[in-house]
Amino acid sequence: MKGKYKLIIGLFFFTWLLSCSDESFIEIDSLSSDGNEFYCNQKVKIWMNVRSSDLWHTDYEWSADGGTLTQPQGLDEMTWKAPNVPGTYTIRCKVTVGDKTDIREKKMFVSSYFFEKFEKSPYAFSGQSSTTLSLRTETVNGQSNGWLRANVNSSSEVNRYLNRSFGDPELATPFSIRAKIGFESNAPTLATIKVGNKTGNTMLEYQLNCLKDPSSVTGFVSRISFSWYPTNVSPGFPAVPAGGISPDGSVTYNSKVTVQTRNEMGLTTTHDLYYTIGKMSTFSNQIYKKVGMAIDENYLLHVFIEGEEVLTTPVISELRVSNQFQGDIIIDNWRIIFPNGNGGANRPMLYFDDAYASTTELLK
Repeated sequence: MKGKYKLIIGLFFFTWLLSCSDESFIEIDSLSSDGNEFYCNQKVKIWMNVRSSDLWHTDYEWSADGGTLTQPQGLDEMTWKAPNVPGTYTIRCKVTVGDKTDIREKKMFVSSYFFEKFEKSPYAFSGQSSTTLSLRTETVNGQSNGWLRANVNSSSEVNRYLNRSFGDPELATPFSIRAKIGFESNAPTLATIKVGNKTGNTMLEYQLNCLKDPSSVTGFVSRISFSWYPTNVSPGFPAVPAGGISPDGSVTYNSKVTVQTRNEMGLTTTHDLYYTIGKMSTFSNQIYKKVGMAIDENYLLHVFIEGEEVLTTPVISELRVSNQFQGDIIIDNWRIIFPNGNGGANRPMLYFDDAYASTTELLK
């Protein structure tokens, strides 16, 4: 028995000598983040992969030159809240065990106020009731791409909308939106359709709903929208209504700007401008285009398709002046309105992807 005890003590002593003679060791394999592009105020998971002589006693010290770190220090993961100004920022982590340290940095690209690429669920857009939504994938240049399919699933509604509520009381113009949009199938071919007892047109529409600036005592611009016929429809584009304003002199129209104002008493007035913009009606099945709409710092409204500016109008600025509106235009939500099929049949399948919003640039 004595020999056995001597062996155990000897092994313990040998192990203790080895532990005393070993030097601390630390090496960072990677500093990773959940994604490579981020939007303002987004909360992003970041984490470390390290090799260490003592992982249990390894310490992690995180820092950033912009944004906010929202988790306790000392762990191998962190949550970073991106700043509210686009740019490239640096995340840094210093890892320590014993007397050894290693440092790794990662650049974090904040591209815009908001974006949604539909690469995974959940996503930020919601559908109005009687709307069917599904995430789809396609292969583009050998890479997998996610996108959102939407269609009106109703026997009584002419159209429905996608909605992104921002919930930011300080979100004001200048403001710009852009998305890649089109129809996977059943692109509309009729100028008007009837579904149940309702009749409507087959236009696509970008709509910004706006709130009153709390600091203002005047009326305000409550809605801004641009709508267009995505195809050359039958029996033809509608006539500009009697008394309607057509700045380009069109007799018929395929595009329309609508600005709604609300006065101090809460009464609304709708102002429509009618245009013919040929490039807006060049969609067809599986032809998808980037369409952008922006309100700049001078309250000019801009419309873009595939990077080209096709419309600029001062209508918002003129309405603010003529109504003596004060304060900012506060952005509440972005809606994309799209049509049903005639009689609810052959329902268009909307393709929607790469939805961006910016407060710092005109998204073309």
